[in-house]
Amino acid sequence: MLEGQIISLDTANKEGKIEQTLNKRIYPFTFDVWQGEEEELAPNIAVEFVVEDRIVVKMQLKMSLEDEEAIPVTKSPEDCINEYFAREKNILSHHHDFIEGSKELDFMRMKRFLFTAYNDLCDLDSMLENKELKAVKHEVASLYRDFEEYNKKTQYPLPYAFERIFLVRQVAYTHLEQYIEDVKIGMAGAKAESEPLGRRLEEEERTLRLMPDKKSKEYLEFEKEVKVLRRRFVDLIDYIAKQKDIITKESARLQVFKEKHFQTFANVFAPMTAEIKTRFIKLLNTKGYELDRAMWARAKTNQYVKKFFRDADIHGGYNSKTYLRYFLKGLDKNKVVSTKTKELFGLLRDLEKISIQNIMVIQENDTKSFKSQQLIERVDSSLKVTVEHNPFEALTKLGTKPQDIVILDYKNMGLLAFDFIKEYKATPNAKNPVFIVVTPTPLDYNTMEEGREIGVEYYVLANDAEGFSDVIRMVI
Repeated sequence: MLEGQIISLDTANKEGKIEQTLNKRIYPFTFDVWQGEEEELAPNIAVEFVVEDRIVVKMQLKMSLEDEEAIPVTKSPEDCINEYFAREKNILSHHHDFIEGSKELDFMRMKRFLFTAYNDLCDLDSMLENKELKAVKHEVASLYRDFEEYNKKTQYPLPYAFERIFLVRQVAYTHLEQYIEDVKIGMAGAKAESEPLGRRLEEEERTLRLMPDKKSKEYLEFEKEVKVLRRRFVDLIDYIAKQKDIITKESARLQVFKEKHFQTFANVFAPMTAEIKTRFIKLLNTKGYELDRAMWARAKTNQYVKKFFRDADIHGGYNSKTYLRYFLKGLDKNKVVSTKTKELFGLLRDLEKISIQNIMVIQENDTKSFKSQQLIERVDSSLKVTVEHNPFEALTKLGTKPQDIVILDYKNMGLLAFDFIKEYKATPNAKNPVFIVVTPTPLDYNTMEEGREIGVEYYVLANDAEGFSDVIRMVI
């Protein structure tokens, strides 16, 4: 390549001129031949360029001696980190669609209790754990083991991580390391040969000096042997000295490479690993929620679980919050020593804050609504109950204050529950609450199916207090 200096730039027309260093010849160029960012172009900078038919076809910054001796980077820090954590990234990529938009729970806080509740429920009835539920539990446990392994891989001291993740993937660097080791081996061999050779040479030179007849045939032949030994010894010493210089120089290149790229690696390592960790926790949160939902979906219809809740006088829905409250009921928070158990009290407090549900009871008179409210609060006193007698006014209020659960009579003020639900779902701000319809007598199958098609999830008889309570447990 020719060497020169940019002497003028025309940014408007994206062209300029170079003066060749050797003969001061001027060459025009256009910006598109520049091998770099356009912002780097500036007057008076030293460049290297290629000319074909007096036209500059390639131009770049002149490399300094330091740049010429620099070890090339094979893979960027980002590529090295992505490669090292490829297994974790593949796991996250595989579950990407599941993570986005799925509901979550705080798995890192709930994991211990979640698996305890799972085992307790399965102990009540071994049939509760079917193939599908077992698969979900196995997947969550497996993902958590993967997460723990990932955490271990990110806990290495940064210099060790730099070497293990970045340096080992730099081909030129590792080749140079091996070359230095080979040189050291060769130098060690030369040293091993030179030391006894030096002692032998010293002895034979002494013998040569002591020989009386310096012109005898014996002396001359012995002198030749000594000269050969001396030449070999000098060659070895020279070789060792040169190898030391090579080791010093190349080791310095290794050190410069490490110092040059360590901080760049550090700057991307922390945010990249933190981002993977954040996504991994989100995956565990969503999969943990799936396990929690599937577990209690099975449990709330299981007769042994229902009996246990009744016999143990457990208030609340069939869910982890209720079971955790029962689990901690017999413990004095102030006397608990275990840190993990103390954390469960904090978990319960937070679950109660985020899981408050609103229920609207729409029944024609105070007698019915009072009874329903009592049964609801007996199941879980934290539920926020709103009572309405007029279904038409209730429709208006549902539009401004959405509810999680709506309980309504099959017929109220001449309005059928099904028509009420249709009217509500036609409103602009309609949500998706759980609809529970209270009927005076059992409905026929076709009527019940008609209701389910428009969103009714449960039917309960007006005089069935236990059935009503059980439905409330199931929906919360």
